Amino acid sequence: MMEQVSKGQARRMALAAGLRSSGRGKQAVLNTIEHLGYVQIDTISVIERAHHHVLWSRQPGYRPEFLDELLAKDRSVFEHWAHAVAYLPMRDYRYYLASFEAFRKPPTTKWQKERMARAKPRLKPVLKRIEEEGPLSSRDFEDGRLKKGNWWDWKPAKVALEVLFLQGRIMVSERRGFQRVYDLSERVLPEGIDLSEPDEEERAEYQIRRALTAMGQARPDRRPSAQLEALCDLRLAGQAHRRQRPADLILRPFLF
Repeated sequence: MMEQVSKGQARRMALAAGLRSSGRGKQAVLNTIEHLGYVQIDTISVIERAHHHVLWSRQPGYRPEFLDELLAKDRSVFEHWAHAVAYLPMRDYRYYLASFEAFRKPPTTKWQKERMARAKPRLKPVLKRIEEEGPLSSRDFEDGRLKKGNWWDWKPAKVALEVLFLQGRIMVSERRGFQRVYDLSERVLPEGIDLSEPDEEERAEYQIRRALTAMGQARPDRRPSAQLEALCDLRLAGQAHRRQRPADLILRPFLF
């Protein structure tokens, strides 16, 4: 039997889930990222970069160096694309292996094709330099162009770095200021990390649980997004032939 709650209770549940924080210091930052599933990295800076505000609002004792250390020293978070580029828990790395593979497939859109055309001649040389020299940033590569365009008119080496990053061949080893420093993925990933690739059903359940844990609730007649609806359908389809519990049972602890 489904329990009914008021709108006020639902709002408090959402706030409690979204603002949840536990622990102290650097561990509290990791706990928050693991609970939310990711924290988007944002260039907007008013007093401080926006992602630092997200963490400070949940932990008054937060300091930006906590996040830097989790990325560069502890290797307990990594950078990749969630709905945008974000800090993600390293424990969830295996759930993004399919994303890396998708970025390695031939481009399909006009923008993707143009980007790959610019990056392709530089992919091997850029990767070779990182292999031989160690961690490098975009500024370590010269820009031989005579003219530069707008904000998004990156130099070819930077475009190549971005493609290699999205493909999972290199990772952000650290940030110096706000600039990424890249290294080979095998030199960034912590020893013993689980690299087994989940199937579609397992990945769908992970994404459902991640979204609902962060939001704290969902309505059975109005799931939080079209993407989540599709994930639930995938979860249900994957279980149908085994006659296991349906996907909606995943939602029940979070429904209102």
